[in-house]
Amino acid sequence: MKRIFFISLLAITILPGFSYADYTRGVYGKLEYVLMHDSISDKYNNTDRKSFIQNYQIGYEHYIYSPRLLTYDLGLSLYIDNTTSDVSNSGTTTKSKNETKHTNYKAYLNFIKKSKFPFTIYYEKIDSPLWSTAPDGTTLITYKTDKGGIYGRMKLEAFNLHYEYRQSKTHKNESFAYENGDTKRFAIGIDKNFDENRTASFNYSHEIRDYYRSDNGLNYTDSWNDVVDNAVATYSWIISKTLSFATSVNYLKNEYLEYEDLTGTASLNWTPSKKHSETFSIVADNTKTRDGTNNFISLNESGSYNITDNFTTNHGFQLYNASGDLYNMTLASATVGTSYLKRFSETFNASFGASVTGRTETYDYSDQNITIQDRNMLSYTLSSSVSKSFDEKKSSLTAGLSYYQLISTTSDATQRITLNAGYNKKFSDQLSYYFKLYSTHDNNTYTTTDNNETNRVTNILSIDNALSYWRAVGFNGKMTLKAGVIYSAGTFINRVNPYGNFSFFYMLRRDLMFKMLARVSTDTGYNVTSYTGSADLIYRIRKIEMRTGIQMSRQTGGTFGYRDHMNYFFRISRRI
Repeated sequence: MKRIFFISLLAITILPGFSYADYTRGVYGKLEYVLMHDSISDKYNNTDRKSFIQNYQIGYEHYIYSPRLLTYDLGLSLYIDNTTSDVSNSGTTTKSKNETKHTNYKAYLNFIKKSKFPFTIYYEKIDSPLWSTAPDGTTLITYKTDKGGIYGRMKLEAFNLHYEYRQSKTHKNESFAYENGDTKRFAIGIDKNFDENRTASFNYSHEIRDYYRSDNGLNYTDSWNDVVDNAVATYSWIISKTLSFATSVNYLKNEYLEYEDLTGTASLNWTPSKKHSETFSIVADNTKTRDGTNNFISLNESGSYNITDNFTTNHGFQLYNASGDLYNMTLASATVGTSYLKRFSETFNASFGASVTGRTETYDYSDQNITIQDRNMLSYTLSSSVSKSFDEKKSSLTAGLSYYQLISTTSDATQRITLNAGYNKKFSDQLSYYFKLYSTHDNNTYTTTDNNETNRVTNILSIDNALSYWRAVGFNGKMTLKAGVIYSAGTFINRVNPYGNFSFFYMLRRDLMFKMLARVSTDTGYNVTSYTGSADLIYRIRKIEMRTGIQMSRQTGGTFGYRDHMNYFFRISRRI
């Protein structure tokens, strides 16, 4: 009897594995060892951090009886970090040793995932250490997350349903601070395809959040509890080839912020021809806060018409009203515009554009003892651009100019002139040059909430130009060089930023790669010069990868004087 039982058990558990061997990975994982030396210093301090890291990961993915019944994925990892730090300050050196061990694991159970009612139960523990190195010392920050729950979907005849319940606990430890959070979230969603032209959906989530933080360095404690409800309903309908309709309703409630919002939108898109399109929409909103309740409604219309392939007109209208405890406001605006593209030849074209907007605004802040003047405004924009290609498209020139002006029945006024230009030159397949220019002049007059008139003039000029070169190195390598200067001037700051970039890549063999990067730049605005560089050698053979490299950076000038950072590392890993 026992023999029959064991034979039956083997037949149930082992034999199906031969039939579904390609459904799961079986045993998987990774072994990794890292040696790292991190050094950072400035004119006051120096810190050296040496680490030996061991990372062991193993997992097993399989199923019970059949992958159509239950597949599972189990994982376990062990992270060991042995770190020694030397901190030097004013001739004294402080040494410290730390050994941290972190264990992570996960379990995913996937039930009947080939059916109409698949669902997954899971749990995962994640422990992530992070070292922060500064010239005056090192800091270890640990992040811990425990999360688990269930999610799935149901394919019913009437609709599709998906659901989720998740609980997540987070912990963060720093030198002088500690914080944790606990979040529980429930979500459910329904979607329905009535036919190929009509779809609808509804999604709802309920989230409970608890948070606590204690900071001994700043001597304060913060804690709060929160409940957030969010619901979204949508409906879309393609009525015909030229007409479509869409609507949505959004609800959000946050107890901690004492905030509640209900928004509804509806839009109608009409495209009677390829040349003509119109969009009509309405948005209504009700917002409740601790300061009061306000209602908003907005009616919008926009459209465009292509008179010819080169000549296009557009328009837009808006009517907006806000009323309630916070403020009362009514706004109406209308915009008309046109654009024209002229192609003089295959290599030269120009475009022109113009638009005019009229706008009226009325305000009522009487409940808040604030007075804002009602106003009528008129604004217009004129723009033009040209594009020219030369020498069989080996070089090109572009330029654009725009002018914007706003006038108002109050003292508000704006004048803005914007110029941009660009030039690209390709001397050869390997050598190229570009030039970019942007400039704007802005004269703005406005009235503040206390009815004071303010005038501000802003000028901005930016020029960026660079020379780029690349070439192949041997059969499997590439080198690139780029040198340029960015010049900025104007109302706020004047600065020059010369920079240079270098990159080199070479495949020594199919499994051996070397790459190197370098950059130098200067910012005269802050009197800072930065140097960065890195070199990496990567070797891969089958499931083994070895990588060694160095990263360097140096900053000079500014308020801190200088700062050097150098990092060496060697990493070897093997996939299972």
